[in-house]
Amino acid sequence: MKNLKTIVILVSLSMTMCVLSQNPTANRMNRSVNALKQLQQMLPEDKIIEQQPLTDIDGNVYQTVKVGDRIWMAENLKTTHYRNGDSIANVTDSASWVVLTTGAWCDYNNNHINGLKFGKLYNFFAVADRRSLAPKGWHVASDLEWTLLKINLKKSEIEGKNGVIYTLIDDFSNKLNLNLCAGVRTYENFYDDENTLSIYWTTNEITPGNGALRWQFDYLQGEIYTKSGRWLENNKCNGYSVRCVKDAPVVKPVVKPATTRKTNNNKK
Repeated sequence: MKNLKTIVILVSLSMTMCVLSQNPTANRMNRSVNALKQLQQMLPEDKIIEQQPLTDIDGNVYQTVKVGDRIWMAENLKTTHYRNGDSIANVTDSASWVVLTTGAWCDYNNNHINGLKFGKLYNFFAVADRRSLAPKGWHVASDLEWTLLKINLKKSEIEGKNGVIYTLIDDFSNKLNLNLCAGVRTYENFYDDENTLSIYWTTNEITPGNGALRWQFDYLQGEIYTKSGRWLENNKCNGYSVRCVKDAPVVKPVVKPATTRKTNNNKK
């Protein structure tokens, strides 16, 4: 249906151009130009626009896309260093992982191939570290940015069991790669949900001790959906995926030069 609509619009554009070439009257030409502009605005726009690739401190190259007014990393983060070059601990030992209070990463099932394919799994302490997981000029996505992404890419809603509402996400030929389901590493230290589930940390910490917001996406039968979007995660030792968003350009306020008031010193 979308293709048929596009064909109709393009045919209309062609007819308008013919009118422009054959109509010598200025008023009619102006009307035709306005009609052409309106038809151009009707052309379908891709909600996900590809951008320039991004390279992190380890040399990993990521595809990026623009969704709405934000530019997103289209792959899960793979870095093993903070922005300043400091190493992030790779913790594979079960007993050590569950008691961490500092940043760490792992590969799903401690398999390097999974890390290359799906990205790393990070605990929240790595996300919150002031040295920053994100490349320069970027930041880990916030709860607000995930919310806006869901609004921009919402395809439909369906009702599941017990009245739970599921939001289907339109990833437009997987340009954002939300089907990269890396699975999770839990604080009980078991790995689960590879190829079926992605959970992403946000930068939003709810309480200093425990509690941070995360977003969950499920992949089933070729569809990406989210049950409720954000969740409150009570254990920061869990290992989840990370996506980054490009910093918004800083708009400096225009400072007008001070004006001096001229005084008339001439005495009468």
